[in-house]
Amino acid sequence: MTSNDSGPQRHWRTILQLDVRFDSLGSAQPLVGLSPIRFDGSQSIGSRLEHFLEFGDGQFTSETQAIHPVNDLGLFTARLTVVDRFGRAHSRTFDYHSFGLFNCCFDGWVFGDGVSKFLRFEFFRRNHLDYEGIIRYGYAAQYASSSAHATLSGERDVHIRAPELGVEFRGYVDLSVPNQPTMKVTQTGGPDHGRVWTLHYDDGPG
Repeated sequence: MTSNDSGPQRHWRTILQLDVRFDSLGSAQPLVGLSPIRFDGSQSIGSRLEHFLEFGDGQFTSETQAIHPVNDLGLFTARLTVVDRFGRAHSRTFDYHSFGLFNCCFDGWVFGDGVSKFLRFEFFRRNHLDYEGIIRYGYAAQYASSSAHATLSGERDVHIRAPELGVEFRGYVDLSVPNQPTMKVTQTGGPDHGRVWTLHYDDGPG
């Protein structure tokens, strides 16, 4: 991914290049607090350039490259500013959104496949990368719900446990399509043991 404007930007023989990439899996957006974001301004060309790289969350570095996750939801603007040997400053920006599994106020982030056999996770409390919430699970003519606990690890791996239902789920958050995150998890235990669920994001009430 490259900065918002197309093609290299030239100012008095200075060429600015800002590349921003999310995790090692080629995601279209980063996961809050988890995905490593690589900011790279090292390909900029100019005479004795000094670099100032802002990540968009109030943090910055004078290095030409950095890896830095964001810890909040929202729209961020990364900015690369270089100063050449004549004291001329030039900037380039890159806008990106972060995605999280937590919202607030009991609605939380809800995932569900929207069919008769359904699986919904309603996360409503977050502690670092651990989430508390409710699982609503339908199978055959039965329906059940229970408290659940989810943990994120790696770059976007997820492990969800619902002891009251005797089931758990392991998988990952798929961020490969911008603004259309999904979760792919494999179930252990219960009538659908071994099933792979593809769950779509829904920010409405549960």
